[in-house]
Amino acid sequence: MLDPGIKEAKYINSPETPVYHKGRHLYGIFENRDAVRRAGRAVLVEGELDAISSWQTGVKNVLAVKGTALTSDQVRLVRRYTRNVSLALDADPAGWEALERSLPILEDHQLNLRVITFPAGAKDPDDIAKSDPKNWRDLVDKAVGVYEAIVEETLARVGFQTGEQKKTVSERLAPVIARIKNPVEQDHWINTLAKRLEVSPDSVRRQISASKSGLATSHQPPATSHQPRAPRQETLSKYLLSLILQSRFPLPAGLGLRWLIPVGIRQILELYNPQLSLADFRAGLPAELHQLFDESALVELGPGPDAVSDTAWVETEIADTLRDLERLWIKQEIRDQKANPGLLSTLLARLNQLEAAEG
Repeated sequence: MLDPGIKEAKYINSPETPVYHKGRHLYGIFENRDAVRRAGRAVLVEGELDAISSWQTGVKNVLAVKGTALTSDQVRLVRRYTRNVSLALDADPAGWEALERSLPILEDHQLNLRVITFPAGAKDPDDIAKSDPKNWRDLVDKAVGVYEAIVEETLARVGFQTGEQKKTVSERLAPVIARIKNPVEQDHWINTLAKRLEVSPDSVRRQISASKSGLATSHQPPATSHQPRAPRQETLSKYLLSLILQSRFPLPAGLGLRWLIPVGIRQILELYNPQLSLADFRAGLPAELHQLFDESALVELGPGPDAVSDTAWVETEIADTLRDLERLWIKQEIRDQKANPGLLSTLLARLNQLEAAEG
């Protein structure tokens, strides 16, 4: 029998297993993906109960990250359906720390992030949605920019009246502002923070400069001559190969094999015949390509077990992946072709077409 005097935890973390990795899944992605598409935005919450309660209020474009640690695999799942995310993690220090940890991952995947802030005393989306459904819907609609949310929360939590408080605020916010890539947006937050702390913008800039050395040491991998190009391009190339093999789609007409790395992917697709079974096609491949083929043919794809049977989903995924691959290739070519004005103009025009089609 259950002891009524024992307070049960809302969530019990289950261990990961060889076939189940929490960081590769989003609760509700299969059921709510159409709602995410229609809304043009995904609302990310922490736990399953948060997602269920939100859905019951009418906010159905909701997905749960199954914990506070948002992963690159989860971000790639979201990116299939929208580039816009509203994050609603728990209103506790762990939730805000998770938000700051998620920023580089979200920005690396070019997602637009807003934050749903909670009123004083509110704990999580589940509690708000159950006690006041309309309030939850309003909070979702009034989500604020991520940097505004982080700055305001830090000022409120730490305070900014004394010199010691201002020092703590600047030390905590400098690494966050340092990561802002757009110089105009970064300058805005430098000036905003300086005004709130009643210090000069140069003081904030010096603090940011000091923090950058620490960021470079602790967060950035060592530079190599090949690094700028490989990771994202290789991930997309392998994903495209998996989509084509598992769906048995013919090769897309607009595919440029030169966009793909490693070279083994190009070799497999040059030999690809959708009329053959996977087993027969594999048998005809050179032995050195078998491992790459096996990895691509067996990797789990999509929000559900039957995703590769969904023609519309596969076509959208292939088109989006091709666009991203071509855009990466063009950007690399632009860097390599600075001395050729004619080709540079052609590449820039094509890049603008891709950006316009995506927007």
